[in-house]
Amino acid sequence: MEIEGRIELQKFHDEILFKTFLHPAGKAFYENILLIDGNDDRGIDVAIMSRLPVLSLRTHINEPSGHIGNTNATFSRDCLEVTIQLPNSKDLLVMVNHLKSKRPSPGDPQSNLRRENQAKRVAELIDTHNLQTEFVVVAGDLNDTPDSQSLKPLLTKNGLFNVNQKLPVADRFTFRQPKEQFDYLLISDALKAKLTNVHVERRGMFAGNIPHFPTVTSRPTEASDHGAVVADFVL
Repeated sequence: MEIEGRIELQKFHDEILFKTFLHPAGKAFYENILLIDGNDDRGIDVAIMSRLPVLSLRTHINEPSGHIGNTNATFSRDCLEVTIQLPNSKDLLVMVNHLKSKRPSPGDPQSNLRRENQAKRVAELIDTHNLQTEFVVVAGDLNDTPDSQSLKPLLTKNGLFNVNQKLPVADRFTFRQPKEQFDYLLISDALKAKLTNVHVERRGMFAGNIPHFPTVTSRPTEASDHGAVVADFVL
């Protein structure tokens, strides 16, 4: 009966999503909205929405950390691996992440260490793929800047491209204050060849110097304090 209740709740959420956001914008419904409950006790999870068929999901929520202690999970939420079938029969692998935040304070050594450990693990997963021939995306809030030590295992990997580098330096930021990039779409060289456009959607953020939607009138009404990295591809 609990399963039936969850299905009904999902249908309700799907209906609200379509009627409130997608239909008014003239957008089609997402056939696949998928989430595996992760490790964050506040219910902050990672998920994917796709109009294309999803072939597989793989979670890493139970992997123990290598150097913080085997009683701790590597990922604060998850690294959710999703394989999507593209219309040309080629697969797209998306690794959805939300790495450790800078809390309790920026520069906290334990936070930095855990985030670096997470980035190293994602890099290891990427190493099992050919970035010259396969379509791979590492997506999410990585919670640090492109020049950080903690993200170095990912951002210095050959064959993996940060799409924000297509933008002018002053337009790469995804966080309100300070204006820094914390959110990423890292794509394989094979997918980079198909990239046509990049922008950062910030209108859901509230800040005096950033244009926002009319309904975003304060921090309590903003969609997020992060902007969304958006990339277009011709496949």
